Amino acid sequence: PCIMFFDEIDGLCTTRQSSGGDSGVSGRVLSQLLSEMDGIEDLSGVFVLAATNRPDMVDPALRRFGRFEKTIEIGLPDLESRKSILDVHLRSRPLAPGIAIESLAETMTGLSGADIASVCSGAARSAIRRVVQKSILDSKTQHPVDPDSVLITADDIDKILNELRSNK
Repeated sequence: PCIMFFDEIDGLCTTRQSSGGDSGVSGRVLSQLLSEMDGIEDLSGVFVLAATNRPDMVDPALRRFGRFEKTIEIGLPDLESRKSILDVHLRSRPLAPGIAIESLAETMTGLSGADIASVCSGAARSAIRRVVQKSILDSKTQHPVDPDSVLITADDIDKILNELRSNK
């Protein structure tokens, strides 16, 4: 038994119409993959799965019966899913008082789970950077930064969220 998983299959097997300028390499890779997949029909217990963010770029030949015959589209997370994702990624991180997961989740409409995880990590880094810079600038501080003083604030989250949205 075997499960083969191709992540970002669109990078490996683009449509033959869009593979210009690569000396036919993409076409040959696609042809070889199709041949190999046609040869495993008789094998039992072999499953081939693939993921893509760009289904429009995957060659239609991969979608015919016996290859990747079923497509499952996973959309962006709804409010409850965003709350769950935030809960997982903020569970062990210290939040400033007044930050509510519910309201954060509402502001993150349209973001993927990876985007939300990125915002959480970026906000944590921003909080650490802010506290360290403050302690460096404060000439009276003779002690190392107290880890308990590092709290993720709404400003930290907003900063990273704005950066993410401006880069999309």
